[in-house]
Amino acid sequence: MKRPRKGERYCSLGEVEVSGIVAFRGVPISQSCGGRLPAGTVVRVLGDPNERASAITARPVQYRRFERLLVSADDRAERRYDGYYLVLSFADLASHFRLLPPVIRTP
Repeated sequence: MKRPRKGERYCSLGEVEVSGIVAFRGVPISQSCGGRLPAGTVVRVLGDPNERASAITARPVQYRRFERLLVSADDRAERRYDGYYLVLSFADLASHFRLLPPVIRTP
């Protein structure tokens, strides 16, 4: 498998268990989140991994749709709630997702 890159999109091959991080504005704490994404869920890589990384951060393309599934109601209601992202290991990405072709935008 080639090394994932920022902006690439991957589609889940089947239902897949995922975990992630819930962020809060202005505080150096975070919470974990997770759940199962259905087959066909598309995620986008948020940043290029460094050379020692074994995982990437990503967000579902349908971010709001999965927010209620992956993030607890208590965390979403928190005043400083600042969103969530998934942490996907390279191994899980290779086993449970396929790379989609780039989106070509025409003027």
